Amino acid sequence: MEEVRRPSHIASVALGWRAPHDRFGFTAVARYNGDTSDVAFTDPSYVPVTVRLHDYVLLNLNGDVKLTKHFALFGRIENLNNAHYEDVFSFANPGRAVYGGVRARF
Repeated sequence: MEEVRRPSHIASVALGWRAPHDRFGFTAVARYNGDTSDVAFTDPSYVPVTVRLHDYVLLNLNGDVKLTKHFALFGRIENLNNAHYEDVFSFANPGRAVYGGVRARF
């Protein structure tokens, strides 16, 4: 019996790069999640119905740059490709999101 919300195929790959003297760098990550089964209670009698959730690929990027010995800027983009996907039937996941900030070290 197939377990719900357990894809039979998953994969990920990450690529990172740092500039000489560690001045700046980036990381790119791609994650694949295969088709998944889930249980839905869409029938008025509340009898569970098996549904298929489609496979998806998520792309994420992050990077940083050192401004001084003590300060750096950093940022990341999650779901760069703005994939529309579900890990749980009828619960949509976030779309593209962008984050950034300043890091201080003393």
